[in-house]
Amino acid sequence: MIATMKTRGDTAEIGLLGAGIIGLTAGLRLLAQGWRVVIYAREITPHTTSDIAAALWFPYKVAPKARVKKWAENTRMIYGAMEQRGVPGVSTAQNDAWNLEPDQQLAAQIVLRCAALRPELAGARILGHLVGLRPGRPTVRLELEPRPGGRAIIHDYGHGGAGFTLAWACADEVVDLAREWSASN
Repeated sequence: MIATMKTRGDTAEIGLLGAGIIGLTAGLRLLAQGWRVVIYAREITPHTTSDIAAALWFPYKVAPKARVKKWAENTRMIYGAMEQRGVPGVSTAQNDAWNLEPDQQLAAQIVLRCAALRPELAGARILGHLVGLRPGRPTVRLELEPRPGGRAIIHDYGHGGAGFTLAWACADEVVDLAREWSASN
């Protein structure tokens, strides 16, 4: 998610690029703080990676470690009241795999492994197989970049498979950065 910010009179506006879990959580937090928010996205629900790829609760292949640990702990506290029921989805992680077509052999192996863990799933009707790509980078980029003309960009991307784990705490940090920028402009 990339946020661009500007002020128009007394109104603070922010444009978010991206409608996955990172962009939407940041948008919700900013709205709650009184920002006017507009989201721009190539894909919207139900076609984002966040909709398709099952969530992983783990700071999966993401850095910097100290910030990620703090974000993960804070987001976990936010999710603390939620209760998981059943098996909402199953995910695999494969490096450098960019094919959007489901691998039927891999899907069959996943079903067998799930049934081994939860025998009541053996013979369950499979509703479908989806592929979601999780582009990432070695380090999350979450920082403010001042721009000319009283504007700024907040970069918040590179979460890869850890978006679910880090989303709410990173959104809170986006709000903090937006507030700091707004106070100085």
